[in-house]
Amino acid sequence: MGLPGQAGGEAVADLLYGKANPGGKLAESWPFVYTDVPSSETYGKTKDALYVEGIYVGYRYYEKAGQPVRWPFGYGLSYTTFAYSDLKVEGTAISVTVSNTGHVPGAEVAQLYVHAPQAGLHRPVRELKGFQKVFLQPGECQTVRFELDGRAFAVWQDGWKVPGGTYTVSVGGLSAEAAVPGEKLSAPAWQKGSWVEHCAGKPAQAEWEAMLGRSYTRPELKKGSFTMDNTVEEMKPHSLIMKLMYKATESVIAKGFGGKKDYEDPQFRMMMAASVGSPLRSMQISGGMKDGLMQGLLEMANGHILRGIVRMIRG
Repeated sequence: MGLPGQAGGEAVADLLYGKANPGGKLAESWPFVYTDVPSSETYGKTKDALYVEGIYVGYRYYEKAGQPVRWPFGYGLSYTTFAYSDLKVEGTAISVTVSNTGHVPGAEVAQLYVHAPQAGLHRPVRELKGFQKVFLQPGECQTVRFELDGRAFAVWQDGWKVPGGTYTVSVGGLSAEAAVPGEKLSAPAWQKGSWVEHCAGKPAQAEWEAMLGRSYTRPELKKGSFTMDNTVEEMKPHSLIMKLMYKATESVIAKGFGGKKDYEDPQFRMMMAASVGSPLRSMQISGGMKDGLMQGLLEMANGHILRGIVRMIRG
């Protein structure tokens, strides 16, 4: 069920008792363990989220790396069964027939994937380029149609460009080739032998920097450089006003826990992380505070006490 929301319990009951037929598909891959995720060694290690894996996020990575997953992107169950037939590719128009071969009504999501040529410029093994949900009675069939434009085959290389070649289009286990006119794009100099060619193991920051064409330097956090994107927790080692704000927030949250500041309690830690671990602008929005208050506190954190007081008074 993933994150079903407030009425998730009722939905689960309806599905388990057969009052409803599930028809959704996973919008993300579920790995076996967190260490299977390519960003597990970099995400959360710095304030900036470094996408060192480039375009190989989610199923694009798992499929190219041959990394098994618990449940793949696009996976879903049903109390009925579906069959695909008559896949046709006519230029940019693709059609396929979906049939309900089971005994109960249900919905199926037809997913269209494009497999790019793997020689030359690095590309994912396949990419989702369209999907449609169809509701079918037992024995009913329906033709689903997709229209692909140039962007379905394009890559970004100083603008969107389409590498010409023979692509494979697949829907529901059926595949057909499509000759796509376009340009001949050469692989960049940094690509040969790099992680993006095989996606084995974890990506290295040095290869990511080579792809960017520049090195990454972590921003230095110091008084005078704070912005509304910084958190109270980040600033408190450098600012007395943020130390006081941290303590005040801690005391307010502790009231809901019997006055105890218990960092062993996961709920208390979560509440603290959602407040002092959020950017000032998020605290302002979620707390319904006036702009002048947070801007004034920020000025004071940066060492401009009088300027901050004036800003808070003016609101």
